[in-house]
Amino acid sequence: MTAVDVVIPAHPKDFPVLRHCVRSVLRYLEPLGRVYVVAPEPFAAKSPRVVWVPESSASSLPTSAQLRERWTQDGPKTAARAGWIWQQLLKLGVPEYVPDISAAFMLVDADVIWLRPWRIMIDDQIRFPYTQAFEYHPPYRDAYFRLFGVRPQAPFSLTAHQMVYDQELLAQMKRAIEARHGVAWWEAYVQAADPLEPSSISELDIYGLWVLDNHPTAASHRQLNYLNVPVVPGPLGRAVYARDFNFVAAHAWMRASRWVRAAQIGGWVGREALADINVAAASLVARARSRT
Repeated sequence: MTAVDVVIPAHPKDFPVLRHCVRSVLRYLEPLGRVYVVAPEPFAAKSPRVVWVPESSASSLPTSAQLRERWTQDGPKTAARAGWIWQQLLKLGVPEYVPDISAAFMLVDADVIWLRPWRIMIDDQIRFPYTQAFEYHPPYRDAYFRLFGVRPQAPFSLTAHQMVYDQELLAQMKRAIEARHGVAWWEAYVQAADPLEPSSISELDIYGLWVLDNHPTAASHRQLNYLNVPVVPGPLGRAVYARDFNFVAAHAWMRASRWVRAAQIGGWVGREALADINVAAASLVARARSRT
């Protein structure tokens, strides 16, 4: 089976957790090629398979500073999220600045720690093994509509901390975006993001839902079980988690103060509740129309 490269974009503040992530990737993912860490500062690792890729290599993309300046003009209150959007451009743009990347590669968030072996199952027919996410965030689907002009057919999200990308399918998606909008794919992607919505677009949903809509026979549901945790678990904690989960994601936001975390969770719960209400209302309206 052909080796699959893994790409992990990271900020220097992520390096302490990133070291656990990289070690777990080397230990548990197979068939594994190289591990590319995309970061503004050098990242050193003992394994020769770990390669640092400077963010500046992505010369075909706008810089983080340029994107922040642009979003400051469009939505000053959410300009801080410009870095998050830029990270998504970095992920989707991998084949453009990592020339030796494998034909199929896996992107993994820097705070993911794998707990047990996982074989990346791809072949000539199955090119997109995917995991369904636990969340359902309507703004991601709105962004998909703005990019492609249609609503995604799958009723779930794919934003689950990791994804396998097929270079050919990714390039095809970018060409479809450019043909529809008449600008570079990254420009259309930025335009599809809503500056007034803190979490308005997800590269995982954009690519994953597009593949499901346009190449369903190339997709295979292979569910990874995962858990969001506030701290990096030690050896005993990992052994306990490994009984039920393939990986954990040690989010920095979960290490915020109790009150800040409560506000973040409260906002998320409120949005999800409103989305559920809207779905239920639409269902009732549809039923009423069907009876008349």
